[in-house]
Amino acid sequence: MRLPHKILAAFLAAAFFLCYAGTGVQATGTAETDTAVSVDWPTGPAISSETAILIEADTGTILYEKNMHQQMYPASITKILTCLIAVEEGNLEDNVVFTQEALDTIPYDSSRIWVDVGEYLPLEDCIAAILIASANDVAAGVAEYIAGSIDAFADMMNERAEELGCVDSHFVNPHGYHDDDHYTSAYDMAQIARAFFSVDILCTYSSERTLHLYPSEGRDVETWESNKNQLLETRTYEYEYLVGSKTGYTDMAGQTLVSCAQKDGMKLICVVMNATSPQQYVDTIELFEFGFNNFTTVDIYENDSTYVSDLSSYDVEVTDILGNSTPLLSMDTDAFVVLPNGADFSDTTSYITLATEEENCLATAHYLYGDHEIGSAQIYMEVSETTTASTETPGELEVEQAVSEEETAVEETGERQVLFINIRNVLIAAAVLIVAALLLWFFKKPLQQRIQRRLHALSLRTRYRKRRDYRETRSALKPKPMARKKKRKHPPAPHRRSSSYPVSRHMDSQPRRRDVQMFDINDKTGKK
Repeated sequence: MRLPHKILAAFLAAAFFLCYAGTGVQATGTAETDTAVSVDWPTGPAISSETAILIEADTGTILYEKNMHQQMYPASITKILTCLIAVEEGNLEDNVVFTQEALDTIPYDSSRIWVDVGEYLPLEDCIAAILIASANDVAAGVAEYIAGSIDAFADMMNERAEELGCVDSHFVNPHGYHDDDHYTSAYDMAQIARAFFSVDILCTYSSERTLHLYPSEGRDVETWESNKNQLLETRTYEYEYLVGSKTGYTDMAGQTLVSCAQKDGMKLICVVMNATSPQQYVDTIELFEFGFNNFTTVDIYENDSTYVSDLSSYDVEVTDILGNSTPLLSMDTDAFVVLPNGADFSDTTSYITLATEEENCLATAHYLYGDHEIGSAQIYMEVSETTTASTETPGELEVEQAVSEEETAVEETGERQVLFINIRNVLIAAAVLIVAALLLWFFKKPLQQRIQRRLHALSLRTRYRKRRDYRETRSALKPKPMARKKKRKHPPAPHRRSSSYPVSRHMDSQPRRRDVQMFDINDKTGKK
């Protein structure tokens, strides 16, 4: 059957998420408990370094570890993080000017090339001086150039270390000179080294035997310094597969060494800390030989029958709007796992995680051998984009361009990479979607009634508000009636007293005239 590309893409994406939703969902075997394996994980050599780790650089697979999370003083291997940040944040052609503030932070007895205040060097020469001559004074100048101050650069170091996956580290300076608050672990240094040895220029300078700086306008002194690393060519412990290496030493840290080697397509990183000289070189070589002799890389795409297959076997043809058949889901063809020699890929287990920040990446398949994480592969969703050609011949040019791009992609890869879709899981997902649709249809009428009641109530409130606003507006615009004149109130008429009303001096200032009978008060007879 032929299905439109976008509809099928949406359907299969939904099915994929429903089938494998969540983090750490089991796909084959179990990812939480040990499973039976055909070959035991190899036991590493007995080394004298206090802590050590050996990892595969691309996958991060831990092949050997000894106290890998124990916090230790790193000494000058700190400088691989300093140079990594310098390459990422700076311009190799910029001049780094050395200031009094930067040089004052460097103890007199530390490793240096004796630059003076006001001198300057290109950033690339500074990186060479740091990695070859382990120049602390140059490291301080680079830190100030990148961040403005030593303290600000230390904050950048801690932020970058956290981004790289470090969990045991705290840095306070760019060169590793001893400080009680400056520490890390073998595991953290291996994570930093993975990023460091992925940059070509850093690999080049970390494998150079001699530093030679010619006199220049910024510094008129010719500099010759020798690299003390004994793993380099023509040295005592020369290792032929070495990619790069950085040494370190303080009385408190002991001998520290971080190195990278590559053989037969497998790239290993080794970190040893707190060793006694020359055991740091002996331990490193033994660990490299252990890794190369006991492990091999196995391609995931060619061996994984769980996720990778051809959609044509299920009679499903994915087509875009032009009719071109294109893969919908694909897996990273360059991904691989690291297995002990003699182990079979069928002994691995895997699980899916859906959280990813990479564009078009649908999920990541993680693989384990027993309880060892041995690699991962990203699963992508192909995005079909319809391009618009010239307006003169729109139809034919679009079809020709799409066909040409598809043929070119097939010629380069040799085959189409698609993801295996388990039909049973897809049917389960489809059933879940159908049940959800039925439930939605069943509750559709009550839901509509509730929505209608809510809309009706909202309409009534709106009408009430409009009427209230109308009345208030009309009342405000209505002219006020003129005030009526009040009638003048006349004073009340004087009160007329009757003859029987008693006389009061307050009511009349003059006494009423009456016939007054006169009595003689001396007359005792009482006669008038």
